[in-house]
Amino acid sequence: MAFANAALVNWDIAECAVHDLGDAPQECDAAYGGLLDALGGSLAALADADCVRLLGPIVPGATMARGARLPGTSHELDPVAAAFCVGVAACWSGGRDPARENFGALWALMDYRSRRAHDGAEPPLRVDELLAALTRARRIQAALEAEPGYPSLAMAGKVAVRVASAAVATQLLGGDLAQIAAASTHAWLDGAPLPAHPRATPIATRTRWAAADATSRGVRLALMAVATTGHPGASSGGRRLALPDVPPVDVSACIERFAAQLSSHFGARRGAMILARVTDRAALAAMPVHELSALLVHNA
Repeated sequence: MAFANAALVNWDIAECAVHDLGDAPQECDAAYGGLLDALGGSLAALADADCVRLLGPIVPGATMARGARLPGTSHELDPVAAAFCVGVAACWSGGRDPARENFGALWALMDYRSRRAHDGAEPPLRVDELLAALTRARRIQAALEAEPGYPSLAMAGKVAVRVASAAVATQLLGGDLAQIAAASTHAWLDGAPLPAHPRATPIATRTRWAAADATSRGVRLALMAVATTGHPGASSGGRRLALPDVPPVDVSACIERFAAQLSSHFGARRGAMILARVTDRAALAAMPVHELSALLVHNA
């Protein structure tokens, strides 16, 4: 990236990852609709054998008891592996939606942490915190992609996914500003993919899991950042990332799409029960993430 001051950009990213979001209705709708579309897309993708082959432990048997769960399945994996699998399923149908592209990292990490907190008699993470994380990731990704000179190659956009996922995941792990800046710095240093024709085989397949690879890498970098002291980063101040406006979201359409996938995957009765839980937005916001995740477990 040809930013004039990369250190200041990374500090801005860190501040965006911890900034108080407020309660702008359009952003709340975007996060809620994005959550439903990501979950619905994940369930729909499970009907595609090509997608299913990419899910689960990459090494047979490498599961994690009380790990992060993949919606619509019985898989329990470590957060990095789960972020990839959740990201693959959420983005399988294509499209460029920041909520879906960062969903793997945020869902996997928050389900894992919420389950562990519950086991340790600590307050679990709630869905409103997941929605806030989705909003922060969307803000960061959209701002970076709007920067002049941002690469426009076929898969270069996934750099912004990796940076956004790394920054917000570090914040979720309790990282400070320096650690968040360190994680985003390393996300930049991973670089962008080589230019490739998106329709060339096997590139066509790779485009379907490129965002998943980026978001899971973000989790790994976040875990590494909080395990070390990070670095001082730049001092606060200077330039600020410009946050683009949020486009309107048709929440009713998101609910309809999610309802159809719930009924198809779980059956009408259980699907209706889950839908009733997630369409009560106040109750959903207060629900622990691991409880929402448990609703979506499916034992084949």
